[in-house]
Amino acid sequence: MYLEHDDQALTIMGVTFRSEEEYRATLDALINNMYEGFEPTVDDVKMSQEVYTTGPLSAKEILKRIEARNTVPNK
Repeated sequence: MYLEHDDQALTIMGVTFRSEEEYRATLDALINNMYEGFEPTVDDVKMSQEVYTTGPLSAKEILKRIEARNTVPNK
């Protein structure tokens, strides 16, 4: 189990965090959930990072994003 991260650049899966506190809190939360079988995507990391810049997302907004991610585009 490995999560791509850079302690020097404060990035997780290429997503940059503004402070070491935000970076560490997110990294710890993701790793703890990975022990339970969670496999984070870049979108998951971006959503986690947004909490620090725009405030908490509503459950409705989170579900909307998950549904959009799981939708197969029409060809």
